[in-house]
Amino acid sequence: MSRSRVDVTAVLRRRRQGSVSPGLLVTLIGSAVCLVLMLLLTFVFGNGSIQAFAISLILGVLPFPLLIFAVLLLDRLKPMPWKLLLAAFLWGAGIATLVSFLFNTAGSLVTEATFGQEGGQFISAAVGAPLVEESAKGAVLLGFLLFRRRRITSLSSGIILAAMVGLGFAWVEDVLYYIQQSSGEEVLMLFVIRGLATPLLHPLFTSMTGIGIAVAAMYRNGAARVLAPFAGWTFAVILHGLWNGSGAFGFGGLVVVWLLDLVVLIGIVVLAVVDRRKVVASIARYLPAYIPTGLVTPADITMLSSMGGRGQARAWARSAAGPPGGRAMADYQLSAVELAALHRQVEYGVADQAWPMLRDAYLMHMDQARQTFLRRMPLPPAPQWTGGSLQDTGFLRRGGFQVPPPPQHQSGWGQPTGWPPPQPAYPSPAYGPQSQPTYPPQAPSYPTPPPHPAPPPQGQPASTPYPPPTYPSQGQPYPPSGQPYPPSGQPAPHPPPPSQAPPPGYQPPPPGQAPPPGYRPSPPGKAASGHPQQGTGQQEALPETRAWPPQPPPHPRYGSDGRPLP
Repeated sequence: MSRSRVDVTAVLRRRRQGSVSPGLLVTLIGSAVCLVLMLLLTFVFGNGSIQAFAISLILGVLPFPLLIFAVLLLDRLKPMPWKLLLAAFLWGAGIATLVSFLFNTAGSLVTEATFGQEGGQFISAAVGAPLVEESAKGAVLLGFLLFRRRRITSLSSGIILAAMVGLGFAWVEDVLYYIQQSSGEEVLMLFVIRGLATPLLHPLFTSMTGIGIAVAAMYRNGAARVLAPFAGWTFAVILHGLWNGSGAFGFGGLVVVWLLDLVVLIGIVVLAVVDRRKVVASIARYLPAYIPTGLVTPADITMLSSMGGRGQARAWARSAAGPPGGRAMADYQLSAVELAALHRQVEYGVADQAWPMLRDAYLMHMDQARQTFLRRMPLPPAPQWTGGSLQDTGFLRRGGFQVPPPPQHQSGWGQPTGWPPPQPAYPSPAYGPQSQPTYPPQAPSYPTPPPHPAPPPQGQPASTPYPPPTYPSQGQPYPPSGQPYPPSGQPAPHPPPPSQAPPPGYQPPPPGQAPPPGYRPSPPGKAASGHPQQGTGQQEALPETRAWPPQPPPHPRYGSDGRPLP
């Protein structure tokens, strides 16, 4: 298993891992074309001398492998994708140098014609060149902020990308300066100044912009996201202008500004180291939530949270399973760091709302790394970071794992704490049973209330009594309250629904009055005696039969003398 990393953009856009996005591909090709054009212009400035061009090119290349290695030392914990590093370097060497060459040349002609040769050269070097060059170099960093913001997860990320842009710019600019010298002594002296004493000036200047870009990428505050890149670019222009203008004050001015730049450079290195420690500390903060998956244990988290422990773990894996085992451990550690950095973005409120897709990809990558190691070394020796135990590390566990629900964060999405984000559309990898929650949580469903009962068909008893507003009895309406009832024994028929007569013999109880104890409705089609009877709705009385409902005695009638009538 080769050293690899999860491609964030490929996961989110469902592309094949390792593929190059169209925008990044255009940037790489355009930068390479501009680099070739710039080298051709450099060859022309050397009066077409192949020997002068070759010597300048060699001198320009000599210090840069060591400088690139020094920059990448800051990138050991969470390496940036090589495609972004290459795009940054080629942009600085190609597009930024070509744009700066054209604008600086045109600007110097204007300033010399306006302020004279000496004044024009000073203004062009101290004012015009810093504005043009830092803008040209910072443009690609702004593009990374807009289109690759997920990759800028710390201040170190912005510093490293900016340093690569500055190194590419400084390389081509050094070749251009070397080839314009008239003698070998001048070339050698310039090499000492530019290649040995001040090789990191352009990376230093551009790092100011890179820090501003990183701040804008890490924080959700609207003002900070606008002001931080501009403030970083402003500091870059000031430092660049001080260095270019210091030559007007003699050797003393150069030394003072060089010491100032050295102090700034040391401050940037210290800032990167402190930031790296914060990233390591975030592992101990966020990864304990993934202990139930079996991918990590408390002993693993302790190992992952220490640079020394990480190095010892890689050495153990390399000694147990050879270089492939060491690369598998490196992949395991890298995915753990990426996972912690992802949760850091979630907490700051700048993560993509589809971040669970990345979380699952990082977990899958950790599982693939340990399975690769175990296939190569089925019976590994006990690791040091577990105290000699083979059971106390997730790196040596076989089988799949379950993806837990996302830990709760105070996210910046305007959602309550712990609100689960949308379910990832990333295809489920083949890593054992999963226990995915439903996203978003469904509201409880309530049963639809039953409809009002429809009238019974003609000739069938009613299953639910209808309210008895009025009914005809001997051609009269139902008597209102306080009036005499119908004659004794006369049933109160059910009010017929529209265009339907009531079933014969139906006797509903009055409203608010329940049947006496021991009564229940007779089944449809049966009479009170238990024998079938079509079209009746009589009530079946058990164990004896009574008239229902009980009829009140007839209201007495009185004559004119006040005596009751017979």
